Amino acid sequence: MIRRRDNPTTLITQTAHGWLAGQLAAHWGNDRFRLPIDPHEMMLTAANHDQGWWQWEQQPTVNAHHRPTDFLEMPVDDHLAIWRRSIACVESQTRYGALLVSRHARFLNERRVAARRDTHPDWEKLTAFCTEQREWESARLDELWQTAFFAPFCEPVRYDAAFRLLQVFDWLSLLLCMDAVSESAVADVPGQSPDERVSITLKPLADGALTVSPWVFGEPEFSVVLETRQLPAETFADDGDLQAAWRVAPRDLRVFAFRAERGEK
Repeated sequence: MIRRRDNPTTLITQTAHGWLAGQLAAHWGNDRFRLPIDPHEMMLTAANHDQGWWQWEQQPTVNAHHRPTDFLEMPVDDHLAIWRRSIACVESQTRYGALLVSRHARFLNERRVAARRDTHPDWEKLTAFCTEQREWESARLDELWQTAFFAPFCEPVRYDAAFRLLQVFDWLSLLLCMDAVSESAVADVPGQSPDERVSITLKPLADGALTVSPWVFGEPEFSVVLETRQLPAETFADDGDLQAAWRVAPRDLRVFAFRAERGEK
């Protein structure tokens, strides 16, 4: 879960966050910012990159402080099982998309391995996962090079750009899931060609809409939606108490309107 502290507690599922990323991917692209791969591949991958959370989200748990467990607080075994399910879910729909999700998972976990903040047994599990995924990605990439449809997307410069865009969609979606959306810069965004990188800025407008500068989307105005659940308390007695509240929690639909600023269209 992504846990926000308001009303008194808003929970956003990882799968809802993923769908938000997919909506952003669906609107992405113009003469200045071009997708390096098939747009349907990109949208499906972004929308499903955290789909492995679905099973856990049916019965969420509390942390040591009796608050809903945040996605950053997962035990390592559960964390890695969820990543493997996410990769498998996307692979059931697109092999190339699964390759991008695997690389995304490996990138995040390699950073965690390098930080060395985990216990040694957990660090070993994370290291083994990264090695496993690196080997799987190499074999999958060799396989996809042999297919007429995927071969162009496997060219290193396009593959790198597609991976970076998945990260961009993931991060923009997380920014929208925060307590309040503030001005935020995102670096190394693929631009007109797969090897170009541009910095963009997400920022709120005076009327509550949002913009991105330079404008990266195909339409001058559009909206995306995010479904959240509102819990009646910040803390719960145990997992069962949270799950009972979760099942009846009212849902709220947040709408994010995006609009290009004058001169950006």
